[in-house]
Amino acid sequence: MRVDSDPAEALRPLVAVLLPFRPEFRPVYAAIQVACQEAGLECRRADDVWKATTSFQATLDLLRAAAVVVVDWSDKHPSVVFLAGVAHMLGKTVIPLTQHDYDIPAGLPKSRYLKYQCNRDGLDRLRTLLAERLATCRP
Repeated sequence: MRVDSDPAEALRPLVAVLLPFRPEFRPVYAAIQVACQEAGLECRRADDVWKATTSFQATLDLLRAAAVVVVDWSDKHPSVVFLAGVAHMLGKTVIPLTQHDYDIPAGLPKSRYLKYQCNRDGLDRLRTLLAERLATCRP
C-alpha cells in the first residue's frame, strides 16, 4: 500500500518520518529528506499526506506503508513516542535520532541512535550518517 504517491515514485521504498511539527524541526526534516534522496528512497511525514481526514489517521496509514521509520526523540514529544511504539509493533525498521541522550526513552537501547546538533555542521553530519544507515536497511 502506498500513501498519496505518484506513479513516478511507485517503485521507491517509503521512509516515514516522526518528529515534532514545530518550526525548529524544519531544518531537521530537510536534512532527513536529502538523506533519503541520496539513498534512493521516498520520504514523507504525516503533514505531507492529505488523503486521511485526520493527521493521526494519515500517520497510521504512512506507518503501514513505510519500509523504514525515522524517529526523532528530541524533546520526547508524546505523539512521536506513541507512534514510534506503533512502528515497532508493526515490525518496521526504526532509525532513532536525537539531539540529546536524555531524550531517549528509558528502557530503549542507548547505543543504536544517531545523535546530532541542530546547526549547519550537525545537520550535514546527520544527513551523511542517516544516508549511510538507510543504505544498510533497504527493503
